[in-house]
Order: sequence, then C-alpha cells, then structure tokens
Amino acid sequence: MYVIYGQKTRGDKIEDYPLNSQIRFLSDLFKNQCWIFSVPGYMSKNEKVSDYIQKFNALISDYSNKEQYIAFGNGYNASENRYREAIDSSSSLLLKTYKVDLPAVKRSNHAKMFFYFMWENEGEKKKYEDGEETLSLKTLKEFLAAVSVKAIIVGSSNQSYTTFFNGVADKGEADVLLLPSWGKPREVIEDEVAFIRDIEWDHRSNDLNQQFVDTHRDFFDHNIISKSLFLVKDCDTEGEYFNKVFRKCLSGELD
Repeated sequence: MYVIYGQKTRGDKIEDYPLNSQIRFLSDLFKNQCWIFSVPGYMSKNEKVSDYIQKFNALISDYSNKEQYIAFGNGYNASENRYREAIDSSSSLLLKTYKVDLPAVKRSNHAKMFFYFMWENEGEKKKYEDGEETLSLKTLKEFLAAVSVKAIIVGSSNQSYTTFFNGVADKGEADVLLLPSWGKPREVIEDEVAFIRDIEWDHRSNDLNQQFVDTHRDFFDHNIISKSLFLVKDCDTEGEYFNKVFRKCLSGELD
C-alpha cells in the first residue's frame, strides 16, 4: 500500500495545491472508470456550493470523455437546504449523482474523504445508473460486495470552493492519499516510473509510464510518497482493507 502525503501551506498558489494534484492524478490514472463517493466536510454556507460542484466536475473530467459518477455524503452542513439543493441540481451538469438515501434527520459529518471505487458486478451497477436502487443500510452489504475500492483520500481539507479554487491558500491543510500496490511488493521504490507500474493494472509500457510521470510532475513535486506492507487484522488483502474503511464510513452515513 502506498501512502502519499500532501501539505498545503498558507500562501501557496493554486498550481501548487497537493490535493488538486492528487485529484488530477487519479482522474488520469482511472480515466473515469471509477465512481466517487465524497464525504465533503464543510462545503460552504453560500452559493459557492454550486460553483464548487461545477469546477470540481471540470477538474475530474479533463482526462476522459466519459461522464463521472459521484455521490455526496451528508457533510457538516447536511441539514442546510441550500447544500442539498446544490447537490440535487448537479444532475443538470456532466457530473452525475446516483441516488443516496440520506437519513431523515441529517447527520452532520465533519470527516473529509474521497472513495474511488469500481463496479465488479455490472447488474448492480446498472440498477444505480438507472436509479432503480438507492444506497441505504438495507442495501449496503450487497453494494459493498459489488464494488472494489481503488483509492482513498483522507484529509483536513474541506471539499469547498475556497479549499480547491482560491488562487492563494488562506490556511494550511494536510491530505493523505492511499493507493493499493498491484505489483510484487518491493521494499524500495526504485523510481517514479516503477511507482506507476506498481499501482496501475493495465501494464503499460515504461515509455507510457514515463509520459504519465512527466504529465503529473506537480503530483510528484508536491506530495511525499512512502510504502507500507502492513495489513490490519482480518484483512488478507489491501482490497479488503480499502473496502473495510468504505464500509465503516458508509455505516455512519446511512439509515
């Protein structure tokens, strides 16, 4: 498992924001094959919720012409009508939201996380794409059995317009990206190309991996990468660990 640490400092310019580089990196790596579950923390207290959703859509859509599916969890200001209205109106954008049954009493959640997951069961996927199924505690077990988590971002950064798109950072933030290793475990990452080869599953040539590294030079310049092979109890694989974290998060979001 790779642990990628990004530190934003007050006064940093937007082109140096580590979290933005992590999002761009994942968008290019997955080519929008992943759906995203967003646990946004505090999004905003004004109309900038809609502005954030629109600009975030542009950020994640640069590397594929496929529509990106994303669902938003409760957030810290879940009970505010303008927050829910902004989320619901996002269906008019390229950014798609699949239905999420939120609790009748909205639970405020100050956690800030992104889960990138792929569908392993096309039948279950179609139910959510067509709006025939909604995510709840009743359907959670079947949902988790049908998906595989490919990346997790955990942070101090609220998913808001100010955090992502202000030209200059007004405060410091720290965010950690977790990525599974698909290749053979190695004690040392030889170089950046070897890192890309280890986390991608399409087995691209070294030339293409070098091109990927060159494209995302900001990711390597503004994040610190380390690797840990330790797995917690009851998790035989990194995939099980990632899905276990997803289960824990969703269990606190749903009724």
